[in-house]
Amino acid sequence: MLIPIGTVNRIPVTIMRVSQDPPVVVDGSVVRFDGKRYDIEVTDWTIAFKEGEQLLLDFGEGETGRRRTRVEAVSEEGITVSLIGRPRPRDRRFFPRIEGYFSLEYQVFPPDRRDAVTRWLEHPHLAEAGEVWSQPDPFVEFSATGIKFRADEDLEVGSWLRLRFKLPLLGDEVYYCGGKVVRRDDQDGETWFAVALVDVDDHVSDMLMEYTRRCQDLVLGLDALQEE
Repeated sequence: MLIPIGTVNRIPVTIMRVSQDPPVVVDGSVVRFDGKRYDIEVTDWTIAFKEGEQLLLDFGEGETGRRRTRVEAVSEEGITVSLIGRPRPRDRRFFPRIEGYFSLEYQVFPPDRRDAVTRWLEHPHLAEAGEVWSQPDPFVEFSATGIKFRADEDLEVGSWLRLRFKLPLLGDEVYYCGGKVVRRDDQDGETWFAVALVDVDDHVSDMLMEYTRRCQDLVLGLDALQEE
């Protein structure tokens, strides 16, 4: 289903906020769409929406699919959200692609400097004088073995990354591992980088799988809700 531009007759949508701990899913209805922004009436104010935060909208089957959006305004009637990126069809694989929030930072090194990652991982908690960490957009796509994020700087395919991050549903612990940039995707004026995780120890791998499982449970629960 494509949503027509203009005032519409209360098109149902499921609003998913994966940055919440625990994650929250609520129902709403689109009452107007201008081609870039949705006005949505919310039936359950479980979420205290905040201007500037990102949400996933799920319209079920069809061309509209899932949309990533940013909250522009909050009122007593509902919220206004603006589109970010392109529509995504719902993923029917047994392990669907997961989208969520990472408190992620990275440092980048050229393709011939993997040693800068492996040596650092021996004592990753020790800060180096003058070191600078970059922070991409916290809304990412991820699995237990890779991550895809949006960044303004240009990262060379094949370059190595030092990665440190927190998993918002699992407390304040900082996790460390390496990464290798394997692909660059340009989408609707945004630049995304796919990174394979490397040199991941067992504890970090276990926590990544746990975070993936929790977010996956949310997505699969949403799919089941839509199919009832």
